Amino acid sequence: MSPLDLENIFKGIWWRAQNEPSLEGLTPELIAGWARDKGLADPVATARDVGAFNPTPGIVLEVGGQKACFPRISSEGDASLNVRRKVRDDEALLWEKLEWFAPLWLPRGKIREVVAAVQHCTKERAIELFDYHTSTLYTLAFQAVCIAQIMPQARSLKEIVPLTRIP
Repeated sequence: MSPLDLENIFKGIWWRAQNEPSLEGLTPELIAGWARDKGLADPVATARDVGAFNPTPGIVLEVGGQKACFPRISSEGDASLNVRRKVRDDEALLWEKLEWFAPLWLPRGKIREVVAAVQHCTKERAIELFDYHTSTLYTLAFQAVCIAQIMPQARSLKEIVPLTRIP
C-alpha cells in the first residue's frame, strides 16, 4: 500500500473518530478495529501522551512503519490549549508589529525579553527597541548570517543590512 493510500485511510479513521459523541471515548481497541475494517493488516494502536512540551492524550496507530496520532481531546474544549494559543497569538501580533517573525535561533527567555519591551509601544518605537535588542543579542558576524541574509528587505533591519553585507 502506498503512503498516500495509507494517509487517506488514516484521514478516514480520523473523520470517523470526530463523528463519535466524544473523543475521550476513543480506545486503542476501537481505533485498531476501524483500521482492520479499512483492510489494514496488523494495526497496532496504543494510548499515550504525544508531544514534547505540552503532551496531548491520544491514540497512536502504527501500520507498516507509518504512524498516525488521534487526539483524545478536542481542540475546542481544551482550556490549556486555549491559554497557550492566546499567548502565542498575542506574541505573533507583537512580532507582526516589528515586521518580523519570532527568530527560531533565540532562546525563549530572550524572545520574551524583546516582546515585553515592545508590548505597549507604537510600531515605530517597537522597531527602534527591536534594533536595540538585536544589537545586544548578536555579534555582527552572527547578524550577517542569520539576519541580513534571511530578511534583507525588512524595514526594521535597514540600518544593519549594509553593515553586514559580505562582498
